[in-house]
Order: sequence, then structure tokens, then C-alpha cells
Amino acid sequence: MEEKRIRSARLSKEQKEYLVSYLEQNGLLESKINPSDKFKNKWNEVTKHLNSLQGAKKTVSQWKDVILVEVPTEKPTPKKKVA
Repeated sequence: MEEKRIRSARLSKEQKEYLVSYLEQNGLLESKINPSDKFKNKWNEVTKHLNSLQGAKKTVSQWKDVILVEVPTEKPTPKKKVA
């Protein structure tokens, strides 16, 4: 079943620091690239904690999307100049 998207506030500095730390310690960056059920409980856990902090309240899917914007896993490809 698809999760309903809810517009939420921007994540706080505390949420960002916790998320980055948790992602590094628990391998969740890999889970965004190679999704697996083994990461489902970890994402539920981190979502519950992040939503308990001051700042944005998001669904698991929305927190996963945050890592695409806030925690890039690859360097951006440089754009070629058009003559």
C-alpha cells in the first residue's frame, strides 16, 4: 500500500545530524541504493526517533527521500558545456 505524502517542515539540524550518524552506523545508505526487507525495521526505528525530535515529521518514504537531497551518495556528474 502506498504511503500518503504529507507536506512537512524542513528537517532540523538535530535531525540531520542524527540521520547522518544513524545512516553511517547502520548501513542505511546502502539500503536506498539496494532496497531490502532487512532494512525495513531500521528505517521504521530511525523514522520514529527522527519524528520524536523537534523539526520535520515525515513518513519512512519521505525520510528515505531526504538522503537523496541532504546526504548525497555520489558526486554529481559535471554538465557539459554547449557551444
